[in-house]
Amino acid sequence: MKKFLFVVTISVLILVLSSCMLIKDSSKPMILNFTKSATLLSGNEIQFSANVVDNGSGLSSVVFDLDGVALPTTFSGTSTYSANWIGVYGSNSVTVFAVDRSGNFATKTDTFFVKDSTPPIVKAFYPEEIAQNVNFPVTLNIYDPQSGIQSVSLSVDGKSLPFPSKTLTLSFSNLGIHDLNVTAVNGQGLISTPTFYIDVVKKSDVKPYVQFINPPSVLQSGESATFTVYAYSPNGIQNVDFDLGAFQETLDSQASNVYTFNVKASIAGGKIYNATCTTFDSFGLQQSVSHKVFVISKDSTSDVVIPPITESGTKIKIPFFVGLLSKNVSVSANMDGIPLQVDGVMPQLYALWSPTFGEHTFNVNVNGSIVKNVKFDYDQPMTKVNGISVSSTALSITFSNNVYFYADPVFEISNQSSTVLVNEKNISIVGNKVYLPSSFGLKNGNVKILGLRDIYGPMNFSFNLPANVF
Repeated sequence: MKKFLFVVTISVLILVLSSCMLIKDSSKPMILNFTKSATLLSGNEIQFSANVVDNGSGLSSVVFDLDGVALPTTFSGTSTYSANWIGVYGSNSVTVFAVDRSGNFATKTDTFFVKDSTPPIVKAFYPEEIAQNVNFPVTLNIYDPQSGIQSVSLSVDGKSLPFPSKTLTLSFSNLGIHDLNVTAVNGQGLISTPTFYIDVVKKSDVKPYVQFINPPSVLQSGESATFTVYAYSPNGIQNVDFDLGAFQETLDSQASNVYTFNVKASIAGGKIYNATCTTFDSFGLQQSVSHKVFVISKDSTSDVVIPPITESGTKIKIPFFVGLLSKNVSVSANMDGIPLQVDGVMPQLYALWSPTFGEHTFNVNVNGSIVKNVKFDYDQPMTKVNGISVSSTALSITFSNNVYFYADPVFEISNQSSTVLVNEKNISIVGNKVYLPSSFGLKNGNVKILGLRDIYGPMNFSFNLPANVF
């Protein structure tokens, strides 16, 4: 009898111990429906999305990694995670990492190519009015900061002309409007075909005119450079005044309405200056033209100046100036390690950024190496509650921007006598509207919201419900 009781006791003990033992989760999270935007264009927002579930210990974190850098990730619904990025021209890869509370992880990677979204930029500088039989320059500036220029052709009054390096010299004997047509094709096959119009008039009708001819945009402190200016007036040019801050300027030559100045950058580098040329004709009429020049430090091959961050809607244009003596270089920028689309033509460039509030680090890279960084705090105005309405089935809160789940949301609605907690199963979001069940039995009260974010980052809300809501 004693032996039987002993065996029973041991059996019960084993059952109790086994029920207390934790069975470790060995299954990985599942990544389903990993997608990206159908259209992949530079300068446009691209969204990555995936449904991630874990049937074991539960998810710990989900991250979208773009070329080795984590993107801000949002959560919506019951299992959908997403991240947004402003596309940068070229090849990229994105990986979604999912980790559960037991340390099991799963990954999926997608490689893709972001296409150039903009045709070549074509600019022409020339006198819109010119006298008959007078030689004048047309300076062409044709560039594409993303896929580059593949081909350029031009014609004047329908007649094809060889494309010069930058400056074309023209002269017309016939009065009237003449057209200059440029066709530029970039590496993506996008085409620009602007037409520029030149009015040839009688000599007595021409206004004084001045323009720079291929001026340098970057100077090195302590070095010399040449600025060439075209100036014309039917009354004759009396004086040409060239000024570049505290620089030493001398007139080197003058012939056929073309003036050449020699400039020595004798002041400190790392600054942007305005080169200004003003002409005076025999009647005292004057015309001026200006051009930005970036002076880089002595013995330096590159320099970067970053003006204050400027705002432009839901995208931020961050202007910066890059001075490089060599033209065979690549310039890129990133925010907190995330690559940004860079546009413009050196030395004046700008990067496109989709803002989030908080502290950030903006880097400018030349040939892959950081040459300048700036840390700043971006304080974007918080999203506001625009309105509250109620129906027989739901309470609707309208915000000034679209809102998203970034964590399990908690809505606490309370008044003096009671408090109601609303969990995520009772909440839905459509754009900038949040819907909650209206059967709380509260005549008025205070609402606190956690677990939401807008395009700028996490948000906390606290506001009073009007007395007539319920």
